[in-house]
Amino acid sequence: MKFFLSSFVLALFIIEGFYVFVFSYPDFAKHLPDPVLIHLRSYYWSSPYRKMIQFDRSCSQYDPEVFYTLKPGNCRQANVEFSVEYKNNSIGVRDDEESLQQPDIIVLGDSQALGWGVEQEKRFSELIEKKTGLKVLNTGVSSYGTARELMLLRRLDTSKLKYLIIQHASNDRWENRYYLQHNLTKDPRTEKTWNRIAKEQESQVKYYVGKNLVTLIRLFFFPEPQRHLTMSIENEESEFIQIVDSLMLKKLRNIPILIFSVTVQRSEHSEFVANLHAMISKQDHLKTDLDFKFIDITSELNKDQYRNVIDNHLTAQGHQFIAEKILEFLPSKEI
Repeated sequence: MKFFLSSFVLALFIIEGFYVFVFSYPDFAKHLPDPVLIHLRSYYWSSPYRKMIQFDRSCSQYDPEVFYTLKPGNCRQANVEFSVEYKNNSIGVRDDEESLQQPDIIVLGDSQALGWGVEQEKRFSELIEKKTGLKVLNTGVSSYGTARELMLLRRLDTSKLKYLIIQHASNDRWENRYYLQHNLTKDPRTEKTWNRIAKEQESQVKYYVGKNLVTLIRLFFFPEPQRHLTMSIENEESEFIQIVDSLMLKKLRNIPILIFSVTVQRSEHSEFVANLHAMISKQDHLKTDLDFKFIDITSELNKDQYRNVIDNHLTAQGHQFIAEKILEFLPSKEI
């Protein structure tokens, strides 16, 4: 009995130590077999190791219409595999103040467009700006869906807009469907809710002995619903069109909309853009006067263009690849 108890305690110690070591030295995970890596990525998604910038009080703030924006000024986002600086403008997006004045291109998107874990100047928006000479405003905010992205667009100077770029993600469909079902014109969540989540995150990131064991038990017995993975994708494309049709400013309806998709998991290939293209071309389900330009991204993204080991976001290489694909639709230089 004593031997059994000693072995059990030792096993718990090893399990706890394994997670502490891996998330302290994530490069070690490169040498682990794929099933273990898949588990680590899933654990990281739901564990306290993954700090969500939208609930970091030093970088973000509550907003009554879109639930949160970034906080104007400079801050730093640090996670397991990176530490990058954010320079946020007065609107609450990760871009400079000059870009707010009559931009030629506006980028809408979530954490992938935001440049989660990527230095600001290495994002696809900055690379496009440098190559074309056009002024590009990147309004990507972590976890935004198409609905909130377009709500934010209402606040921007679009008087000289030439192109609108929408970065779609495979988890946008939950937000889009929710907004359509409830006929919402703003996010219903309150400042009290945002503050509660922010406080919970601040508490969760503090380590104590046995924290990983407690987290594993919680995830096993009380798993968080993976809405973006389990939710039906039926009608996703038509729901996207309904969102854009209802929220798009009338004066922008003739502006070319360049749309591409980035999946949540690196192993997935999204068929959203191809399906949307086919739907609009055939006009089987709907008609729209929106001027879409479809860019296939996910079929060519590879593992080197995502976060190296654990995180599921694009690297600087991924942003470079996306910039090159978008540039095919833009003038090389316009002065």
